Order: sequence, then structure tokens, then C-alpha cells
Amino acid sequence: MPATLDILLTSVQILLSLMAMAGNSVIFRIIHRVKALQKPMNYLLLNIAILDIVSSVFFFFSIVILTQFMEAPSVLNIIRNNTNVAVADGVCKSVQIMWLTATVSPGLLTLIAFERYVAVVFPFKRNWHITRKRLRWLVPLCWIFGVALNVPEMVDYELRENICLTLFDNDAVSAVVVFLVTFVLPGTSISYMYTKTIQRLCKKDEISQNFPYQLYKIARKRKRKLSAFFWQ
Repeated sequence: MPATLDILLTSVQILLSLMAMAGNSVIFRIIHRVKALQKPMNYLLLNIAILDIVSSVFFFFSIVILTQFMEAPSVLNIIRNNTNVAVADGVCKSVQIMWLTATVSPGLLTLIAFERYVAVVFPFKRNWHITRKRLRWLVPLCWIFGVALNVPEMVDYELRENICLTLFDNDAVSAVVVFLVTFVLPGTSISYMYTKTIQRLCKKDEISQNFPYQLYKIARKRKRKLSAFFWQ
């Protein structure tokens, strides 16, 4: 039963990774080929699609390399037995690339939330919008920052006891910093900006719904004034 469950879970993981690769590849192809879609907002979505493709590929790679069914050795152990430990260590380090989506995407998602926030809440602040010129340094900055956060994990992972393990215990301070930078701060910023955006959209809908009634009241007042004028 455990072996059957392992096979089922592994099959689901492989299917999800293949679906992620296929779906994001379609997004990449559409935005890349259709010039009308090549706008700053879609350029951010394009980078997220590329990021998801890379992460999905290495997630699939990790499943194939690290999974061990029943008594059969994993591909990682086969690599170690037929080459040397350094090659197996390199495989362990490369598997950590799949976590790029957790370190790079928060910055990209924050930029998307900021652009929508400015467009709705401050529509006339044109100098606040994210332009293509600004994206030339904002997007690389997100990638560089995310990769920099991921590098220590890559360096730390090596083959130990036939599996990929960290050489040292994770530093609690660095773990807290990474958690704050990749989850708490982006999550708080994104939540605030989308909350303000939704509030402004709801307010606009309320104004548009009341507008016909306000026109009706103005028309009635004018009618009364005209009636009073002619009947004096």
C-alpha cells in the first residue's frame, strides 16, 4: 500500500509539473508573438511565466532524480555510484533552482499590484506608472535579488546518506529574514494595494449607480423653479 501511494503521489506531481510547463509555455508564446500584448504589465506576467517554467522543469527534474521506488536505487544514487560524489553534489545543488519561484515571484507580483493600484487609485499620476524604461532595471533587480536569496541554499546542499541534505543547520536569523522578505513584506504590500484598489472600484460603482438618481433630483428642482417662475 505505501508503495502504491508513493507511485500515485509521484504521478500527480509529475502531471502537475508538466501542466505548469505547458500552460506557462502557451502564455510565453502568446505574449512573445502578439505585439499588441507587449505592454509593461504583460511583460511582468511574461517573466512570471518564464519563472514558473524554470521552476517546473527543475521540479520535474527533482522528482525523476530523487524518487526511489521500493528497493530500486534512485537516479541520484546511480549517478553517484557511476561517477563521483562531486557530480552527485552538483545535482543536489541544481535541484534547488526550483525554489526560485518562491524568491523571485514576490517582487514581480508586488510590481503588478503597484501598477494596478496606481492605475485605479491615482490615475492621473503618470510619473508613478511602471514604464518599459523602468522595467529594464526593476525586473533584473527582482531576479538578482531572488537568485541571491537562493544561492546559500544551493551552496549548502550536498549528497549525504544517499539523499540531498544541508551541510549545516539552518540559521534561525537568516530563515526569519528570508521569510520576512519573501512572504511578510510582499504579502502585506500586495494586500494593502489590492484592498485600496477594490475599495476605489466599489466607490466608483456606487457613484455611477447614484448618478441617474442625482440627475433626476436636479431635473425636479429645475422644474419646480420654472413652474414657480411662470406662475408668479
